[in-house]
Formats: sequence, C-alpha cells, structure tokens
Amino acid sequence: MAVPEDSLPMRKRDRLREVLYQIFGGLNVLMTSVGINFLFMGPGAIVWSYSSRHYRFFSNILQAMWIDGVSYGLPAPVLVISGDMPPMKQNLDDDVHSAIIISNHTVDYDWYCLWLLGRARGYHGVMKIILKDSLKHLPVFGWGMQYFEFIFLARDWSKDKHNLYKLLRSFVHDDMPLWLLLFPEGTTICKESLEKSSNFAKKSGRRVFDKHLLSPRTRGFDACLDAMKVGTPTVYDITMAYDSYSGEIVTNDMGYNRNIDVNIPTMLKLLSGERCPFVHFHIQQILYEDIDLHNTEKFLDDLWAAKYDRMERFTKLNKFAEEDTGGKAIHETVAINPTSAIIAWAAAILGSYWTYQLIKYHPYIFAIIFLPFAAYRTLCRLIDWDYGKFGEPLEASKASGKKEL
Repeated sequence: MAVPEDSLPMRKRDRLREVLYQIFGGLNVLMTSVGINFLFMGPGAIVWSYSSRHYRFFSNILQAMWIDGVSYGLPAPVLVISGDMPPMKQNLDDDVHSAIIISNHTVDYDWYCLWLLGRARGYHGVMKIILKDSLKHLPVFGWGMQYFEFIFLARDWSKDKHNLYKLLRSFVHDDMPLWLLLFPEGTTICKESLEKSSNFAKKSGRRVFDKHLLSPRTRGFDACLDAMKVGTPTVYDITMAYDSYSGEIVTNDMGYNRNIDVNIPTMLKLLSGERCPFVHFHIQQILYEDIDLHNTEKFLDDLWAAKYDRMERFTKLNKFAEEDTGGKAIHETVAINPTSAIIAWAAAILGSYWTYQLIKYHPYIFAIIFLPFAAYRTLCRLIDWDYGKFGEPLEASKASGKKEL
C-alpha cells in the first residue's frame, strides 16, 4: 500500500520549495547588498566629499532601498499594533523627530520585525542599529553597514563610549533625523543568559525575572540619551510578542529552535519562506522631558515590570490586552514592491561589469578612481574627527559658530 504524500515527514515538494526559497532569498540579499555598495562607491563618494548632511540624506535613501530590496519576496507578517502609533512619514522631506526605540529581545527575527514596523510608518531609511564590532569586517554586508553608519561596539566601554558619542552627536550636528534601535537586555533570552541576568539583578537589588525578559542594562541607554540630548529624542518603548508564544525558554544548544513554541519565527525560517502570521507590538511613547535622567535604572525597571505583566497576559490571551482598546492591524504591503530590488540588481551587475573592465583593460584608470577615495577614508580614520567619518571636528565647529553639543 502506497504511503500518502501528505504523511511523509518532509515532502519532496516542500523541501524543494524551501531550498529554492533559500537560494533566491540568499541571492537576493547578496545582489541587493552588492548593488547598494556600488551606488555608495559611485555617486555616494561624490556626495560624501561635498557635504556630510547631503551624504546622510543620500544614505537614508539607499538604506530604505536596501531594506525594501532585501525584503522583496520574503513573506511579511501582519503587524498588530496597540498603544501610541508613531506618526506616518510619507515623503523624504517630512520633518522627523529623532527617537530611541527600546524593545525586549526574543529571537534574531526581532530586527526584521522592527524594520517592518519602520517601513510601515516610513522610517526605515533613518533607523540605525547597534552591532558587534566584528560584523563591520564582513565582506559586502559589513561595508554596507558602515556606509549606513550603523554603530559598532567592541564591548570595551572606554572605546565604545567615544565612538557612540562621536557618531550620535554628528547626526545632531547635521540636524539629521535618527531612529536608534536599542535592545537594553543586550542579547536574546535563553536559560544561560537568564541565569546570568538574574544573578546580576540580585546583586544590584533589582527585580529578578523568571521568564520572558532579561534585566535591562542602563549604561548604553544613558549614553544614547546624553549624546542625543540636544535633539531631545522621543523614546518609544516596544513590547513585542509572536503568535502562540507560551513563555518557553531555550538553551544555548537549541539556538533559536523550540520544542513547544515551534511557530516562533527565526531568520532561517524567514529565508526558507515560512511566514509568521502575526507579530504583536505594544508601543508606549515617552517624551524626553518626562524621563528621569538621574535615575534611568528605575525608569527602565518600571518599563520592564509593566512589560513582564503584558507578556504574562499574552501567554494566556495570545494578544495584548490593549489590543481590545485601540489595537490596529497593519498589513505590510511594501514588501511586494520589486522596484528597489531591480535597481540594486542592475547596479550590482553593471558595477561588477565596469569594475572588471577597468581592472582588466584600464588598471591605471581604476587606480585613479579608487586610490583617492581609499586615501580619503583612511585619512578620516587617522584624524579620528569628533563627528565621525564626515563634517568638521568639534573644535572647528565651535570656531565657525555652529551648534555646540
């Protein structure tokens, strides 16, 4: 008797679809990233040498294109949002107030969801993230993240503090909008990180969480508030949960896979074409002047205590209680727009072809184009200007009468 196809553990058809999705998704991410890098090295380099503010405006456009292009073809969830909805940004020249986005951190997929939220509201070009310093050395992807001015930390606070202040202050100096994504917990939750966090909280006399959350760290949050204080950033506290979440805590050995909450999404599942049906966000808007800057530890602890209660109720209701009083579902439709992916692919193909032709037939022209650009970047790093890769040093800006930070 033949075994029904549907009863097979892994049907060949589904396996083939998964492999094809991974190939297309991976290739699309690579080609889009290569294309955006070429656009930075071409017109981006010209704008870079002219004005840091204009470069950042150009960079925001390319970053939005990159996120649109990378997301093309990937299954998008429905975003269920309750609480304080960020205002919609519809045009490039719309006035945007800088903000710090803080959130709980469950899986690697969290970044993608927050970017989808930014795309739904029009902020994905101005959203910056904080990453491990080693990631900036990745070929193609690391270069692009440096062009986007993501923040890289080496976990050496004596150096990290300087780099963090330098870059964040430069955005304020250029009067450029910035939405900074920050996970105060520092890492995703697992049994090992929860135990370490609990021990630290006990020694510090802070609340100990038995599940759902890690105790928030204050040092990075304090530095971000201080570095951006001239722009008086709004803080958006986001509680994020996925459909069917029950509070299961994984171990390091399990990675992001789960035995009970098997429907919790991961980036690998995303690239395999597996769609997360719903992602729930509760957003609380907090004005800068309402934050007790002298006791941010209590400020974060209070937010995390409310976040814990919200997550606990979610495990019983599969939704945030606030969704019954103002929840709004947004379907992320921008993901099906192929325009950015097409432009990036064209830039990748043409850029690769022209680079090959120059290196093969006109190496001296390639050297004339490339070497001054490389020398300029090296000089900026050696001088270590107070405003990062661009603009005037702090002392020069004071002498010229520009805004002092």
